[in-house]
Amino acid sequence: MRKKLKQEAKEILKRNWKKNTAAASLFLLVLLLARLGESVLLYFLCKNAGMTVDWFSGEVFLSPVMLGITLWFSLFHLLVLVPFRFGVKRFFYRQTVWHRVPVREMFLPFASFRLYRKSLGVYFLRKMYLVFPAIFFAGSGMIPFFGYLLVSDYRSTVSVWLRVFLLALTGVLLLLGMVFFYYYQLRYFLADYLLLSDESLSCRKALLRSAEQTGKPLVFSLQLSFLPYWLAFPLLVVPLFFYPYYALSLSLCGQYFIHLTNRSIHYEKKDSFFPSASKADPKTKVLPIQKGSFAQNS
Repeated sequence: MRKKLKQEAKEILKRNWKKNTAAASLFLLVLLLARLGESVLLYFLCKNAGMTVDWFSGEVFLSPVMLGITLWFSLFHLLVLVPFRFGVKRFFYRQTVWHRVPVREMFLPFASFRLYRKSLGVYFLRKMYLVFPAIFFAGSGMIPFFGYLLVSDYRSTVSVWLRVFLLALTGVLLLLGMVFFYYYQLRYFLADYLLLSDESLSCRKALLRSAEQTGKPLVFSLQLSFLPYWLAFPLLVVPLFFYPYYALSLSLCGQYFIHLTNRSIHYEKKDSFFPSASKADPKTKVLPIQKGSFAQNS
């Protein structure tokens, strides 16, 4: 199924590669400017305040300048970047439903208060649901670290090797905890796509319905298959062609599970699920969507 999803994403990308590349360029440019803006602003404000800009110094990280900039960019991330990410996801998701989607669809959350509110609501609730699992997965790796701190005898060879073992065990458990936590949070992967397909759903119901899905192995394997692209992401040209391919693949995966749930049909054996297999007019939608959805109203 993973190969079919990626192949269909390539077909959609071929039809609108210019538009998708432009959308990816705009999205990545906004993220890059936000990151660079924070660092540049911090650098010049610290210089004007007569502080030495040492990123490993507590003087910078605990200064009022740093705290003020961190607060400002945290608000910017919450009020601007979170809805913008939701709009970008909507832009790529709509291409699994409609053949022609304008780039301005990316900015719809800023034009629709209902969509803006839902983008923030699902973001907050997802973070709340993941707080205790994050503590659990991270806490399991901190137990041997506390043992490492308690062993303070440096004169004994056994104590030295015990500290090395406990420190290595801490690193291994933290790494495993990160992997398991990443896999666990995929239970809420479908929530955004459910909101985009049916506006009558509340954010809480979308998250709970997403948690009921059993498609985490497929989503995990699909994302893992893009690991080589992520490793090559620092190259300038790769993100412009990789990100639309990645976003469309995830959108098709979300669309697959939504239709699988709504119709109780195993679409893995039905080629008609895929947009490119349809003979519909390119100006019309390919797959049926919920009445009253954001995609249908816009």
